[in-house]
Amino acid sequence: MRRSNASSPKPPPQMSAQTSKNLLPEPHGINSLAPELLLQIFMLVRPLLVSSRVPASIPIVRAKDGHGRRVLSSPWSLTHVCRHWRSLATAYPALWASFVISESIPRTHLTLLYRQLKRSGAWPLDVLLLFSKPWDEDSKSYIFLDRIRRETRRWKKLRLVVSCEEEVDHANDVLAQLTSLPMLEELVVDSQYYRLAPTEIFSRGSPRLRRVETNSAVALPWSQLVVYKDRECGQALADLRNASALQEADLGFDRFKQQVGDDAAIELSQVRRLVAPYGHVLPFLATPRLEELCLFWLWDFEVTLPFIVRSGCTLTSLQLIRCRADGPLIVDFLRHLPALTELALDFRADGHFVHIAHNLRTMEFVIAALCVVADPEDPIICPKLVSFSLSDVHDHLKPPERRDTLVEMVRSRTLNAIGVKDGRCAALKRVNVYGKRVRLAGAAYRMEKLGMRVENLTGKGAALAVWGWRG
Repeated sequence: MRRSNASSPKPPPQMSAQTSKNLLPEPHGINSLAPELLLQIFMLVRPLLVSSRVPASIPIVRAKDGHGRRVLSSPWSLTHVCRHWRSLATAYPALWASFVISESIPRTHLTLLYRQLKRSGAWPLDVLLLFSKPWDEDSKSYIFLDRIRRETRRWKKLRLVVSCEEEVDHANDVLAQLTSLPMLEELVVDSQYYRLAPTEIFSRGSPRLRRVETNSAVALPWSQLVVYKDRECGQALADLRNASALQEADLGFDRFKQQVGDDAAIELSQVRRLVAPYGHVLPFLATPRLEELCLFWLWDFEVTLPFIVRSGCTLTSLQLIRCRADGPLIVDFLRHLPALTELALDFRADGHFVHIAHNLRTMEFVIAALCVVADPEDPIICPKLVSFSLSDVHDHLKPPERRDTLVEMVRSRTLNAIGVKDGRCAALKRVNVYGKRVRLAGAAYRMEKLGMRVENLTGKGAALAVWGWRG
C-alpha cells in the first residue's frame, strides 16, 4: 500500500552558514558585561591584605576536592572558569598585586608566588610581612622575601605584623634595609607587645604616605597624614600638633600609663571624624571642624561634653559602641546635639560591669525619649535625625511590645507625623537594627510601610555591620 505524500515527513530546510551564525543565541549573563566591568568584579572578590585578619600566602578554599587536588581561592580560581575569564585575569596586573610573606610558605605556594609576581607587572603592590615564628635565612621563604624587597619602589600598602618576641630584631633589620618607599600610601604596624626600633624610612623616605594604623611608636611624616589610628597614642600625642592635614583619627589613650606634659589642648583643625575609646584622649584635644564622633566603652559624658564645647564643633553623626552609661545620661547628652542627623547605639552587656537588665532599661529609656510628642512645648531630642541604627546583640526586641515601642518612635518621625508637618523635626528616612538571632519580622514591614528604608541583619552579618561603625 502506497503512503500519501501528505503524511511523509519533510526534510528540514537547509540554512547557509551566515544564517546559522545569526540564529545562535547572543551572550548573556555575566559574560555579556564589558571586560572593564568584569575586571572590577574580579577585584572585589580578591583577598584584601590591609585588614584585621591575616590571610594565607595563597588563599585556599579547602585542602582537597573530590579528585585530591587543592581548591584555590581568588584570583587563582578565576583562571579556571573559562577561557575568557582566564585571558582577562592573567592580563590584569592589579589582580596579582597582593602578597603575604611569612616564614613558612609551602614550596607549592612559592611557585605560585613567583608566577604571581611576574603577572603583577609594574603594578603597585600590597605587601604583608608576617613575623610570627623565627625565620631561617637559608629557607626558600627568606629568598622570596629578598626578592619582594627589591620591589620596594612599587610598594603601595604595607602591613607589618610582629607577634613573636624572637622576631622583633629581624623585623627591625628588614626595616633598616629599606632605603626608600616612593609609592607607599598606607601603613599598618601591628606590634602591640613588641616595640620596634625607631626608623626614619617612613618619615623621610615615604613622600606619599597618607594613612597610618599602628600600635607601636613609629617616626612618621605628620604633616602629610590624612588618616591616623593608634591604640596607644600617648607617645605620639604631642606629634599630632604637626598633623595639619589630618582628617580622620582613631586615638586610644591610657590615662593611667601615659602622661601629657603640656596642659594646652592640641588643636586638630582639619579632623572631621574622631574615634575615642573610653574618651580618655578628649581632654587633650580640640577639633573645631569635627562632624563625626565615635565613642567606645563610655561610662559617662563628663569629659565629652566639655570637649564639644571647647572645640566649638557641630556634630552631625554619633556612634556609641558598647555604651555603659545610664539612659538619662545618654538622653541629656543628646539634648546638646541639635544638629545630629545620624545616631548609632550599641548597648552590650559584658557580664562584669554592665548586666543585661541594665542594658535593657537603657535601651528602652533612650527609644522612648526619641519619640516626638504632639505637644509643641515639649523639646525634641535630635530634631534633625534622619538615620537611626540600633545594635540589639541580646535580642531585647524579641517581645512584640518592645518592637511596638520602636515602631511608634519611628512613626512619630515620619512625613505624616505632627512634629514633621509643623516643622519641629526632620523626617526619619532610615532605620537599621542588628540583632543576634531574632529578626524584626512584622515590625520591619510596618516601618517600611511608613516609608522607611529598613536594614535588619542578624548573626555574623550584624556583627560585621556594627564593627564597621568604628571605620
